Amino acid sequence: MKNISHITLNTGHIAVYEDDSIMENDTRSEIQRMVKDAKEVGRTEVLDGVIASVAEDEELGVYMATLYIGGNKEIPIVETTGAFTEEGAKWLWENMNEVYHIAYEDRAKATECPKVPFICDLVYPTSILVPYTLDWTGSFAKFFGLEMLKSFENEQ
Repeated sequence: MKNISHITLNTGHIAVYEDDSIMENDTRSEIQRMVKDAKEVGRTEVLDGVIASVAEDEELGVYMATLYIGGNKEIPIVETTGAFTEEGAKWLWENMNEVYHIAYEDRAKATECPKVPFICDLVYPTSILVPYTLDWTGSFAKFFGLEMLKSFENEQ
């Protein structure tokens, strides 16, 4: 898997990773544990008491992970998603933009769906309640996304 885009809807910022080699081995093993948990039970413990609730559609090649404060599903802080297929990308992009509009009553700064594979993040206004999590949620989204997208690649 090459040239993975990582876009933040809030800012429109796009980073492109040549491949997943940016992940160090100690980080990789912890992220692999999180992906395994997510695939087996639909959730994983992340860091600082944050839980990720994860759903995936292998056929569409998409995943959605919602990070919650202390596992409280009523207080989401970040949504990180990814798409491996064109069909999944279209579905995911439309849904993420709709969620952004509901959260902010505005249009997302990012306006064009990136080419697959991609990772797409939305930072919720509630993240202000736990600002220290924003120190690491971008890195989590990147590494978790790379590993989830790789799992779709391996299933094909």
